[in-house]
Amino acid sequence: MLASGFAGTYRERPGASHAISGKASASAPTVHELSPAMDLPDRPAGRRVVLIDDSVDSVDALSMLLELEGHVVHVAYDGLAGLALIEAVAPDVVFCDIGLPGMDGFQVARAARLLPRVPLLVAITGYGQANDSPGGGDGAFDHYLVKPVDPAAVLALLARA
Repeated sequence: MLASGFAGTYRERPGASHAISGKASASAPTVHELSPAMDLPDRPAGRRVVLIDDSVDSVDALSMLLELEGHVVHVAYDGLAGLALIEAVAPDVVFCDIGLPGMDGFQVARAARLLPRVPLLVAITGYGQANDSPGGGDGAFDHYLVKPVDPAAVLALLARA
């Protein structure tokens, strides 16, 4: 059985968009909330994205980038909550850390492959290669990105999803 009904640690950021502006100085940048009614440049339709990583700072930075690019981002900080979120949201793409508490990223990916709608599954790993990690190279993920992830690589994967 999958993690249906699991009440884990996750956070949804519906419609949250931020723009950061500021001059090159020692002062902190200013954050402005963008209203949905504001005129923004045309972009391709956003994807539904689930980010699963126990590193709060990494998730927050990546989610802000993806939201600025027009994607709808949902976040979980452990494997069980991440799987429950995948079931609830039916995302287009999942970016999942491999070393997660509760259920590792490979277990999350294998379970996600059993769902009626299988998202593009992207591992985010601190290991140098997928085969270097425990359980690696078993085909659970469609793509592997090594930490720290290159934002251009993330956006390129989303463009192809």
